[in-house]
Amino acid sequence: MKIYYFYSPENLAYIAVQSTKLTIKSINKLLWLFGDDSLYIDSDVLKGDFICTYPELITPWCTNAVEIAKNIGINSITRMELLIPYNKSKHIYYDTMIQTIISNPDQIYLKLKDKKKQ
Repeated sequence: MKIYYFYSPENLAYIAVQSTKLTIKSINKLLWLFGDDSLYIDSDVLKGDFICTYPELITPWCTNAVEIAKNIGINSITRMELLIPYNKSKHIYYDTMIQTIISNPDQIYLKLKDKKKQ
């Protein structure tokens, strides 16, 4: 399992969890999906603080995003999440019941949480 990171023109970050390696064609499809000026971040860590759904929760957004990925021919994505950049000085409000702040999400972050479910 590998986590891929993307940035959209709206300064939002996305993560896609893939059970196999993404092909260049699949990465290009995701870049199109996230917006014309989206960027693929080729890194094992996404630097910064982000508001994200708790890893244990699968949201309707995630379910819909995975279904859309399947509809455009990317069948091995198992999860997608939206990350909102967090800046303490801007006092961004978020729903603490379903969201948390994560720092420098890496390849281990979701894997450890997923193993707890089993």
